[in-house]
Amino acid sequence: MCLKFPAPPFVFVRPALDAHFGRSLLAVTILAAAIFAAGCGDDADEQVVKLESTPANATVKIDGTPVGHTPMSPLLGVDQDTLVSFEKPGFDTAQVTVHPVGHTLTPNPVTVQLRPDMMPGTPGDNPQAGLARSLAIVQAYVDMGRIGPDDQAYMKQRLTAFYLATPPPGNTTASPTPTPTSP
Repeated sequence: MCLKFPAPPFVFVRPALDAHFGRSLLAVTILAAAIFAAGCGDDADEQVVKLESTPANATVKIDGTPVGHTPMSPLLGVDQDTLVSFEKPGFDTAQVTVHPVGHTLTPNPVTVQLRPDMMPGTPGDNPQAGLARSLAIVQAYVDMGRIGPDDQAYMKQRLTAFYLATPPPGNTTASPTPTPTSP
């Protein structure tokens, strides 16, 4: 936050005062004005952006570099897009790009709702049974109020694509097409 102060008053030193005292007072006044004015231009290079997540304490990465945990308010440059990532074990990574619009960064504040990561490592021997089991777990989360309908639809879509798009183990090649035989 930039503090704006009126210009410092002129310092008049009466001739009867010690010349050294007058020069010191003038130097202090000029120094104070310079300190208060530093960084207060309308074209500041950085801006504070408030970063929040639910659940809190997610690791924040700015352009791939870890910088702390939510909630936090780092300074970001106003001259380029910045990729902000939110990571927490057991949750999908969320990413938001903060854009400069003039000399203002948007969005600000950045608030993300992290979604639980319910993806298994492998589909297992029976993808249909794995999908049914995973969807039952998602439904249990909905029933407990831990996730909402939007998250349920998102997870159902991801789980279905995962289980049904992956061939079963040991069946990595397509079965040969039978060739007709003549009698």
